[in-house]
Amino acid sequence: MSTIKIQKNIVYAVIITFVITFALTYFIFVSYPNMQQQSSINKYKKELFSSVLCQYSCQLTNQTINNKTQLLPSQDCVKQCTVNMKEIQNSTTIKNSDLENDNLITDIESVVSDCKIKAVNQTALTMNNELFFSCTSSSLASLKSKYSYLN
Repeated sequence: MSTIKIQKNIVYAVIITFVITFALTYFIFVSYPNMQQQSSINKYKKELFSSVLCQYSCQLTNQTINNKTQLLPSQDCVKQCTVNMKEIQNSTTIKNSDLENDNLITDIESVVSDCKIKAVNQTALTMNNELFFSCTSSSLASLKSKYSYLN
């Protein structure tokens, strides 16, 4: 009878060892790489968001485009805002589909669209660029509280 108990204990030990080995293997080969990929995606989205927010926050200057002078973000400022993003885009393997795991991109598009609607004078069919850029900048900044990885 004592040999049966020893054999049961051995069987239990083998089963427990197998379960622990399987769990560790799963974590090392599946879960950990997924966490690393998600971390890379979040860093990319944070840089993308920072770049967009920076561009909409640039000082407005009078610029003539198509014989029309209007207030637009400073071109030097916009270039500066996009430097880091361009470097990251050139060195990343992140695809557009990777960015769709939450609503950040959709929320950015909604903010821009909503501010554009607010800034358009429906009777004169003109846009108040000062209102548009300030609205977009402040509304984008408020998105930081919605997505923890942006902080």
